[in-house]
Amino acid sequence: MTSELETLHGQAYGSRQYQKLGNYTYDAIMSLVMVYIPICILWSFLNKLLILIH
Repeated sequence: MTSELETLHGQAYGSRQYQKLGNYTYDAIMSLVMVYIPICILWSFLNKLLILIH
């Protein structure tokens, strides 16, 4: 999910737009947190779910 950041960070750093670099990093962290929290919750209950569906 973070592979796009390699290109965006490189372009922002190369053009010395450090504000964009910070914005890209912040947006990436927030989007990853929003995706990974439900995945972690699913993983914590996965054994019960698998037992339920046989």
